[in-house]
Order: sequence, then structure tokens, then C-alpha cells
Amino acid sequence: MVLCPNELYGHRFADYILKTYVELDCLFPPVLWAKEPSQHPRTNYAAESFHRTFNRQFYCTRPPIYAVIQTLLETQEETSFKLNTIQQGTVQKASKVEEEKISKTIQYYINYYQKKIF
Repeated sequence: MVLCPNELYGHRFADYILKTYVELDCLFPPVLWAKEPSQHPRTNYAAESFHRTFNRQFYCTRPPIYAVIQTLLETQEETSFKLNTIQQGTVQKASKVEEEKISKTIQYYINYYQKKIF
């Protein structure tokens, strides 16, 4: 917990997370909120990425309408291109780093499930 701004509160928070969501006798065990990892993860990362990218197109909280329209048109064009690419069967594979990350996550899950780690 080197990055913890206030060590006492940081440790309390970490203990709370463990006791509430992770440990064996916790209030909300992982079986309630976590799904078994797979090679084909289903997340909302794409939506989060879209919103982050979309919001970065604007430099103020109330951009001019022409800037919003231009950004929407560009987004539509990019989305159409991606959909056409998918329909043609040329889907981009996950990067080697991403595949390794998924494999590690699956291995950690297996070790946890078999009570090899905790």
C-alpha cells in the first residue's frame, strides 16, 4: 500500500473490501458478483471506450452544436467501417498482451477456485 495517501484509512478500506467481497465468509461472495473468466470476455469495455473517446472530442462542457454534429458524423462513419469489416469476416484478433492477460486471469480463477490461493 505504498500509494495509499493515508495508511490507516487505506488499510481499513482494503480490509472492508476483503471482508465484504472476497473472503470465504464475506457478505457478498464472488459467486454473486463475479463471472467465471473465459477466452471470450464479455465486458462493457467497448461502451466505456466509446464514451471516453467521444467525450475527449470536446474541450468544454457545452460544445457548439456544429462540433457535436461533426463528431457524431465522424463517429457514424467509423462505426459503419467497423461493421463492414466485421460483416466481411475480417475481425481483429486480440493482441498477444491481451491474450496473455486473459490466460493469467483464467489461471488465477482456477487457482482460487481450487483453493490454491487466498
